[in-house]
Amino acid sequence: MRAIALETIARFGRQCAIAYTDGSSTGGTGNGGYGIYFLWPDGSTTRKCGPVGEWTCSYECELTAVTECLKVVIEKQREGAALPGVAILTDCRALVQALGGSRSENVGEAVLIADYLLKTEGVQTTVLWISFSTSVFSATR
Repeated sequence: MRAIALETIARFGRQCAIAYTDGSSTGGTGNGGYGIYFLWPDGSTTRKCGPVGEWTCSYECELTAVTECLKVVIEKQREGAALPGVAILTDCRALVQALGGSRSENVGEAVLIADYLLKTEGVQTTVLWISFSTSVFSATR
C-alpha cells in the first residue's frame, strides 16, 4: 500500500504542492483541531494548525483542514508561486467521497475555493484518501 501511495504522489510532478491534512476531536465530538503540512515544489515546507471548536466532530475538523489548506494555496499564489496543482492527502475517506459528490455533507466552502483556484489561478486541486498508517508522510519529507 505504501508503494502505491508513493507512486500516486510522484505522478503529480515536482511543480505541484503536496499537502497532508488531518483533523481530530476528543472522543469524536469535542475540542477539535486541524493540522496541515505542506511540501512546496521548491523543497520548502509550511505547517499550519488551529482550533475548530469546543463542540465539533472529527469530520468537521478534517473538512476544516482541507478548507484551510486551500486558503494557504491561494495565499501562496498571490505571493507569485504559480503552482499548476496541489495534491491534498487526507485520511478521511468520507470527506473525499463528499468532495467527489457521492455524499451530501456540507463541503460548500472547500468546493468554492477549489473552483476559484482552478478558474482564476489555474491551479488543479486533487483530494486523495491515504491511510497515514502507510508512513507516506515520513517518506516524502
